Amino acid sequence: MRFLGILGGIATVLVAALPASGELTRVPEPGVCLECHGEMEDIFQSRHVHTAFADGQCSGCHSPHASKHAGLLGADKRDLCLRCHEDVASVAAGNAAHPPVLNGNCVACHNPHASDHPNQMHEPLFETCVSCHEPVAEWRDKAVVHEPVGDNECMTCHAVHGSDVVGLLK
Repeated sequence: MRFLGILGGIATVLVAALPASGELTRVPEPGVCLECHGEMEDIFQSRHVHTAFADGQCSGCHSPHASKHAGLLGADKRDLCLRCHEDVASVAAGNAAHPPVLNGNCVACHNPHASDHPNQMHEPLFETCVSCHEPVAEWRDKAVVHEPVGDNECMTCHAVHGSDVVGLLK
């Protein structure tokens, strides 16, 4: 039965988007999208919602019909993110880029739709950092700890997206 609902929703989008003139017609986003992707509605209630998602512009990132990219993304993930986040593109072009940024894997740290953490982080910043940089978590147990490490403030010393200095130092 759910399958028939999906087909009905797809038919609605296709008919609305392909008028007799052959020109694309704007559809009421996100309403049309939420007909099939109702689970996304709760995400709008998160504390930190991505601007494009908050504005209901699903087609800003996703193609409604087909794509060569997973998730029906309209472009390669890296290019898609950097299209709006030009500040990240400029720092990532430095001598040292954070590997997830360099590899176009912004979603390793950020939720592209929304999160309860600032900047749509999957977890608080320190937990996000130590999910890859595991030894850092153990440093806090030492007798003497650098204050930013003890305070979980990685960004005091490090530029998280990229830097001109090895180690992503500021």
